[in-house]
Amino acid sequence: MVALFILVIAGLYFGFFAPSEAGTIGAFGALVIALVRRRMPWTSFLTALLETARTSCFILITLVGAMLFNTFLTMTGLPQAVSQWITTLPVPPFVTLIIILFFYIPLGMLIEGMAMLLLTIPFVFPIIQGFGYDPVWFGVLMCVLVEFSLISPPVAINLYVVQGVTKVPLHEVARGIVPFIAAYLFCLVLLIIFPQISLFLPGTMK
Repeated sequence: MVALFILVIAGLYFGFFAPSEAGTIGAFGALVIALVRRRMPWTSFLTALLETARTSCFILITLVGAMLFNTFLTMTGLPQAVSQWITTLPVPPFVTLIIILFFYIPLGMLIEGMAMLLLTIPFVFPIIQGFGYDPVWFGVLMCVLVEFSLISPPVAINLYVVQGVTKVPLHEVARGIVPFIAAYLFCLVLLIIFPQISLFLPGTMK
């Protein structure tokens, strides 16, 4: 497993393959290891295939719907108009950034993470570019916010996964995520105050 981890991370770092290819290599490598060690029964393998198909169909349907919606928005010129209006507000860019980021917290409580990004990025990204912020840094912030949304009730997909695996009552699982919510918020504050935390490693890849 350590060798597989090194292979995937090193391949990404040195540009041998793209993130999607790295995911494929990692999944295939994990499957081979599980089969060689005989730790994956055929029933578990078939269940994993079925769940993968369901998740992939859900993601593809979301992507198609979001792409159609985004195309319609682009044709209307609404994202450009909204971004121009926000960039001209009489407040510092940093205040606008904070408002945008914390807007994602309640939004993530109601909408699945990928759908949330696909529906909002056409509005938000031009604003970030207009303020001159680093797109890589903003992308890292978005990843943290999406992960935060996965444990934020009532959607909180990860909570339902944990409850389904452990059979622990959902309200107890929800109470157990409080330290993780605090950790995500602390991480978000650190990334905002010290952008180089997220830019150091990508900077070494140039």
